[in-house]
This record gives sequence, structure tokens and C-alpha cells, in this order.
Amino acid sequence: MFRDDEATRARLKRVVREWVRPARIIDRVPVEVTSWEVPDEPVSFTEAAAQQFVPFSVGESWSKPWGTTWFHLRGTVPRVWEDSDGHTRHELVVDLGFSTVQPGFQAEGTVYRPDGTVVKGLEPLNSWVPVATLGGEPFEFFVEAASNPSVMKEDWTTPSELGLKSTAGTAPIYRVRTMEIQRIDIEVERLLAEIEVLDGWVDELGEPRKKKPIPMETVFGSRTVPSDVAAVILRAVIRAKESGDIIMDSDPWRFIELLAADYLAGATA
Repeated sequence: MFRDDEATRARLKRVVREWVRPARIIDRVPVEVTSWEVPDEPVSFTEAAAQQFVPFSVGESWSKPWGTTWFHLRGTVPRVWEDSDGHTRHELVVDLGFSTVQPGFQAEGTVYRPDGTVVKGLEPLNSWVPVATLGGEPFEFFVEAASNPSVMKEDWTTPSELGLKSTAGTAPIYRVRTMEIQRIDIEVERLLAEIEVLDGWVDELGEPRKKKPIPMETVFGSRTVPSDVAAVILRAVIRAKESGDIIMDSDPWRFIELLAADYLAGATA
């Protein structure tokens, strides 16, 4: 059968995007959200939790550049999600308005339990929170969200007005996209992880002909070859092709690879 690795991997990405990844989430339910915006510098959990929180809806904007907003998230795991076989799990997903172009240099958050202990951080590529609550039971979290702006313009050296609180303005720059609890299919999640690992191995362990060319100086420490050495190599390549030791239209580097392989085989024999 005709082999086309790149086409196969393209199909694999489509299957993951359109079928496997969506199948990971069995169901989802919104949570109750209230918020409190910190007037200036960040405060402790104890001080924040004692404030008067107001209702907040997914889709609303929050805070200002370099500002901080605390969110109080509450809900109940649906009773029908109860799973005695361990095939599913629950997680809270919080998207503060992240951009997945890069893992940082933007909004971020810290998740707390009601007693003030830290659960984990929230970042663009890590926006989930484990929920160990059983079906029919309530859960509760606080999220300290930092509205850090992306200060890069054309490049990292171009000055940005967002770099200072005094010049960044007060208009919100983020809008909450998601705050919900999801029921996750563990088997599909494992399949997704295996696909991602195997696909990554292709880049690391795949056929050399599929990899990008490496600069000659990476191997030999020089971009050029002495003329007398080049002459000897060229004569050897021509003779190897004429004798059938290497294919006539193959890359001359394959001949050097053949010699290197023979040398290594002899050295380990």
C-alpha cells in the first residue's frame, strides 16, 4: 500500500480535532459565579473571602490591566453523574479569556478551597481544576484572577503603554469564556494522551528522510570541506554508485552515512 506519513498524520489530527477530543467531555453544567474586584494591590485570601461578592455571568469582562478580581464558584455535581465503576471523573474548567497561542504572559489565576488552601494555578494551557465531589454533592472554590496584559507589540523591545499601571488605562482587557463543571470520559482521555504521545514520537524517532536537513556545521563543525578531502569523497561516491553499493540518484550523504554505520558496527562488534 502506498505510504504517505504526512497525509496520515494530517488525517490523525482531524480525527482528534473532530471526534476524539470532543468525545472526552460527556456532559457539562454551568456553575454559580460571584465576583469582587480588588480596588488596588492584591490582598490575602482571608481579606478577599470576607468581601461582598456580586453576581457575575460568563461572557462578562473583568478587572483592568494589572488588576485583580476574585471569583467565588459554587455548584453541585449532578446526581446522574455518579459513577461507581471509575470510568469518569469531574473537573471545573475556568477560561478567564486566555489565548492559547502561548502558555503565559497574560491572565492567570490561583484556585483556593474555602479554607484558604491552594489547589492549583490557572493558565492558558492548564485551565482545569480537579473536583473530587461525588454525584449529588456540592463543591466550592475561590479563584484569584490576575489581569496581566500581554505587553509585547511588534517585538519584545518595543515599548508598550501596557507595561505600567499608570499608562495601561482602566478598560477591561479580558472577558470570561467558561466557568463550568465537566464530566470527563477517562478512557477517551487516555486514548487522547496516547495519540498525542505517539504522534510526538514520530517527530523524535521518525524516519530521517522526513526530518528537516541539518546544517553541515552541526555535524562537522564547519560549513566547508577542504578541497583535497572533497575530491576523495567525490571519487568514492562515484565509484560506489557505479558499483551499485548505493543508488545512482541517492543523496551523496547516504554514502557517508553507510561508512559511518559500518564503522560503528565494527567498533561495537
